[in-house]
Amino acid sequence: MVEVAIKIIAYTDDSQPGWVRCVLKDAFGKEFFFTEKVPVVTSEDLNKKSVYPQSGAIRCSIIKTNQDQNLIEIDTSRPDGVDSEDGISRFTVFNHQLINC
Repeated sequence: MVEVAIKIIAYTDDSQPGWVRCVLKDAFGKEFFFTEKVPVVTSEDLNKKSVYPQSGAIRCSIIKTNQDQNLIEIDTSRPDGVDSEDGISRFTVFNHQLINC
């Protein structure tokens, strides 16, 4: 499974299983924010007393690669249905932002 690296920047809600706000910076320097369940983005047991930022990852699928520029287009809606706060799920990132690929 492929994942894209993100930063978990804040704990936002105690509703089960706990929710966090995260940021993904794409290959063009644009930041996209996500509010997601803790277990979707990390195996750590985070809560409001945890220290932030923390490293995390979102599972994703690869749509297209551009080996010449080390760019990869990903879709975070597959497999877990994760979209940014703006409803965006396709992003262009650098190869080094992917984990387990």
